[in-house]
Amino acid sequence: LRKVGPALGVMLLVAAGSGPAMGQDLAPAGLALTVYVNGAGGVVHAGTDDPAAMRSDIVALHGQQAIELPAFEGTRAEWTGMMACVQGHFAGLPVRIVDRAPAGADHLMIMVGGRPEHTGSTDGEWGRAPMAEGAVSPRGVAFAFSAAMRFERTAAMCQTVAHEVGHMLGLDHRQDCADLMNGNPCGFDGLAFTPSARRAMATAIAA
Repeated sequence: LRKVGPALGVMLLVAAGSGPAMGQDLAPAGLALTVYVNGAGGVVHAGTDDPAAMRSDIVALHGQQAIELPAFEGTRAEWTGMMACVQGHFAGLPVRIVDRAPAGADHLMIMVGGRPEHTGSTDGEWGRAPMAEGAVSPRGVAFAFSAAMRFERTAAMCQTVAHEVGHMLGLDHRQDCADLMNGNPCGFDGLAFTPSARRAMATAIAA
């Protein structure tokens, strides 16, 4: 794992295993932030992050005017398993993980499909996201490059998506090898958000 620039989270390696910790219920009644996991692909334009308008700061970062990201290339079983795993990582938090486009624009989005080269990147990362430490990235747009994941793909996609969503919810890389947000490849099996990371995300969402 490594971070590129002060406002980008980048995931290069992920856990081989899933197994999210459910943890304490930190979701206030009636309050939830929606994260749209988009496997449909499409044209993403450079500009201030806006899921509804398909605009991304990350596209602009690489000097592109627009990119065309392929749709998710895997199987239905991989997608279903990945979604269940990601939802498990965020269980008990004020976060809704969905794979159908929400109404309106006030949500976060992570696009799953393609390779880093589709964004103009040559770093070989598995995911990339905007990040404002300690705060939610407004209408953030992130990427998980599933076509670059060649082994244990369901687990790889799950951990990458959860990690990048963690960045959009204000988490920087952490030094704890048990933490899903760890920034070093010091251990890959059974990563989960630590209690302190979960509290930080809940605080950022409530702010």
